Amino acid sequence: MVISSKLKLILIAIIVPLVAGCSDGAYRSFETVSYDHWGVQGRFKTRDFVFQNVTQSDLVTLLSGKTFVGYQESDGLGRGYGALTVEFYDPSGELAYCIVSYKTGKPVRGDAFAMKRWISTTANNQNIGYQLAEMEVIELAGHSSYGIVQYDGSLGRIANIGYESPFMRDISKGHLQNGIPAAVYTACPEFPSAESLGTFVNHNQTSWNYFELVEQDAGDRVIRPDLVTEFTPVPLNPAVAVAQ
Repeated sequence: MVISSKLKLILIAIIVPLVAGCSDGAYRSFETVSYDHWGVQGRFKTRDFVFQNVTQSDLVTLLSGKTFVGYQESDGLGRGYGALTVEFYDPSGELAYCIVSYKTGKPVRGDAFAMKRWISTTANNQNIGYQLAEMEVIELAGHSSYGIVQYDGSLGRIANIGYESPFMRDISKGHLQNGIPAAVYTACPEFPSAESLGTFVNHNQTSWNYFELVEQDAGDRVIRPDLVTEFTPVPLNPAVAVAQ
């Protein structure tokens, strides 16, 4: 059973005369949901807000030189549910990416491997009156995609939350580890060598299916509970009142 806790935020902005950029009315009220969908094979969806639980600066510390090992959450659709997705977050901002299709259980034809860029950033949401931490990925076509990172600091699990109107949902989930699964180099032979990335190969992790892979070897998990901040949004207006 999944238990989601909700926090009701009533946001009241005061009028500050002659100060440019200050809100002159009440922000929209909203609810937040705590992500707790780690062990569930199936899609998490909410119409409420899920905020990243790692600050903008701490996300750089958490991901740099580490590997996301997981799968695309397709709600069981396709013949390759749990098909492997691997992302290595280079401290330089490069993102080495390898994906196996959840539809076929095989590497995505012509596009299994890619080098993208990642940025830990913030964005101002004027509608609710908060600055929000988020992940920006520069895609191959040059446009940016954005997501919210949820991190379980006790077990090293991680999920990427995206917005698909009118819902926020988990796009991918898995864990963060040191080292690159050996499976990457058969699924995506072009993937940069572990040595060139300053890391190592986990030779026990050979499966292209995430669930089978973690049974082979759970990985050297990144356990950093000190980097978890339960509520990361920063009010744009210091006069905003928060009431539970």
